[in-house]
Amino acid sequence: ALAAADKLLKSEMETAPAAEEGAAGDEAAAAEPADTTGGLIAELGNEPAPAAEADAARTGNFDRAENPLFAVLDPSYAGGAAIGAAYKADMAAVNAYLAQPAVRELFPADIIFKWGVKGDDHIDGRYFLYALKVSTPDGKAPLDGSVVTESVERYAERGASAEVSMTMN
Repeated sequence: ALAAADKLLKSEMETAPAAEEGAAGDEAAAAEPADTTGGLIAELGNEPAPAAEADAARTGNFDRAENPLFAVLDPSYAGGAAIGAAYKADMAAVNAYLAQPAVRELFPADIIFKWGVKGDDHIDGRYFLYALKVSTPDGKAPLDGSVVTESVERYAERGASAEVSMTMN
């Protein structure tokens, strides 16, 4: 569903600028005189900027024009409930993409998206995006901490692993 969402966003981005470009392109062409200067300055402008190269490496080499969703949400870090990972600066863009009604229709109705609380140091501080299945009408967990009456922290007999023993009513 993520690949379909990425394709849908790409097609929407291609149709939206084409409509705006027709009106704004004529005004811009009339306002700007043709620049015929060349030389070293023109040659320097054609080289990729170091920041652009770093940004391309940071987003997993996905071009934002070709893959708008995958440019900000890297699906190569998916596994289990995680469907991808993104930098903190890109989380708002991912949320905006996934909140669009046309994109939301591509996913099951009982799925919600939630971000991990802390960035993972193993993937350059990116945050995991989780797809969670909602099984109750109110969207809350079916079992919460209110049923726990007693909890005791213990250590394993062999080894140093901690265990928690809980009693529920």
